[in-house]
Amino acid sequence: MIIGITTFHYLVNFIQDKEASEFILYIFSIINPTITGVAALLVSFRHRSKNLGLKSNTFRRSYIILGIAFLAAAIGEVLYFTYDYILEEPAFPSPADVLFIPFYPLVLVYLYLNTSFCKPKFGLRHMWIIILPIFIIIFYYVLLGKQDQDIQFYTSEYYIVVSSISLAFTVFATLIFKDSLLGKTWLLLLLGIVSFTIADVIYYNLEAVNGYDLVHPVNLLWYVGYWIITYALYKHPSGKKEKISHTN
Repeated sequence: MIIGITTFHYLVNFIQDKEASEFILYIFSIINPTITGVAALLVSFRHRSKNLGLKSNTFRRSYIILGIAFLAAAIGEVLYFTYDYILEEPAFPSPADVLFIPFYPLVLVYLYLNTSFCKPKFGLRHMWIIILPIFIIIFYYVLLGKQDQDIQFYTSEYYIVVSSISLAFTVFATLIFKDSLLGKTWLLLLLGIVSFTIADVIYYNLEAVNGYDLVHPVNLLWYVGYWIITYALYKHPSGKKEKISHTN
């Protein structure tokens, strides 16, 4: 999968017509979160039966929220495409961010709903949940260097903060479910979020120095992240099996 996405990205770059290659990559960037969002909604349908109990209803809502997050990102990609490709105006920051901004908060809601029945207890051994985001944020600032504190700076800062927090809690959720039927699914979800977080750190540093374009390899991290998460959702156990794994 990763090799296929990488090959596709670089083959498109060989197209001599730059506008044509950018158009193809824009369409691909819109399709990716759309497919992931639809996959999340399909998982929610597996939990729609009333016979599966309160837990399953909670999981159903969580995957609806996750689906909304990815579909909102897809619409955001459409607006980004409109500003950058059609209107030839700055696409970041832009009204597209109205749809990108809720993405990670919705992911955090998804994580909360999935772990709410586990009643995890936080102690000193869980301090890494705080330390990991702080480390990522500091690393981002070290790479960034001195920049003007304008709307682009604060918008980028917001994305890095919520992305790193989402990563930390995804790690936490993965550890909770590692011995259940959902263990492999959560590991794949974690890998997807890791890919997103790395892409965010690189992308917002590139935007700060006007070094980003659509053919930049950083886009591969988002592509791979979407498809890993889509695969995780495809491999997600049915609601009945999931219920059994949580009650054991």
